[in-house]
Amino acid sequence: MKAEDDEVDEKQFRIGNLVLRDGKVDTITGIWHELSYDSGYDFYIQAGDDLDYPIEDISGIPLTEEILIKMGFFKKNRAWMLVDQGTNPTKFKFSIWEDLTYNTGELQPPLDFVHQLQNLYQSLTGEELTINFERE
Repeated sequence: MKAEDDEVDEKQFRIGNLVLRDGKVDTITGIWHELSYDSGYDFYIQAGDDLDYPIEDISGIPLTEEILIKMGFFKKNRAWMLVDQGTNPTKFKFSIWEDLTYNTGELQPPLDFVHQLQNLYQSLTGEELTINFERE
């Protein structure tokens, strides 16, 4: 998740977010910063093997239709829907538009990366959105 000036925006990430590190999917298990004499604050994450990494070493996972399916979404009409397991699919829990946007009038959060969708979902439901990489 690189900002326009090639800097990582550490405020977009939280514990539990799925990110890419060294080309592999990892889960953030910790975030902190340390005072640096030459650059102000340096931000670090813990992920997977619990080693410390500069936050610049991670990037967002692009949000794709394949990833949505692995999260349990299915496409219906012009939207991607998420339902609880074993419930009636007409009673969806959460949805986004087919163009991968979430729009409620003035509120249009960016949904370019998996962690952005995870953050929106967690904010609205209080639950974690995960990926089942075994799902096809």
